[in-house]
Amino acid sequence: MRASWIAWLVLLTFVWVPAASSAQSLRPRIGFGLTTTVTTDSENPVGLGVHVRGSLPVNPDLSFGVDAGIAGFVFGGHEEASYYATPQVLAIVTLNSAQFRSPYVLFGLGGYLPLGGKTEQSASGPSITLGMGWAVSLQQTSVYFELKPSLVIAKDSAKLNLPLNIGVVL
Repeated sequence: MRASWIAWLVLLTFVWVPAASSAQSLRPRIGFGLTTTVTTDSENPVGLGVHVRGSLPVNPDLSFGVDAGIAGFVFGGHEEASYYATPQVLAIVTLNSAQFRSPYVLFGLGGYLPLGGKTEQSASGPSITLGMGWAVSLQQTSVYFELKPSLVIAKDSAKLNLPLNIGVVL
C-alpha cells in the first residue's frame, strides 16, 4: 500500500509535461551529490550517502523533481551498519533566481526504505520533507547546498531525519 502511492506520484511526475509555451526556454536538469544524514532513532545516528535528482522546470520559479538516494549508517562498524533508499517526489520553488546565489524551498513526499544491514531497530516508511537550499551559479553549471528535514512515519512511531546535501547540477 505504501509503495503504491509513491509509485503513483513518480508516475504522475513523468507523465505530466508542461506545454512548450510555458517552459520553452527551460530544460530538464540533472544533479547529483553527497549526503550526510543525522537521524533521531538509531544506535548509529550519522550516515553518509549519495543522491541524484532529475527536475523539470515549469517556469523560472517552479520545478518538479524526482530524487533518489542511498544512505549508509556505517560509523558503528560493519556489524552495526544499516542501509536505506530515500526516493522522493519534490516541488521546488526558487525564491530569487536573479541572484548569483539563489535560495529555494522544497517540499517532497517519499519514502525511507531499508535496503539491508541492521535495519530492524530503525523506523522506515513514507516521509514528508520540507527543506531549504541555495544554488550557486557557475558558468555552465550550478553547485547546491540543501538542508532537507524529513519526518518518517513508521508503523508504530515517527522519527526525524536531517539530511545535508551538497552537489552539482548539470
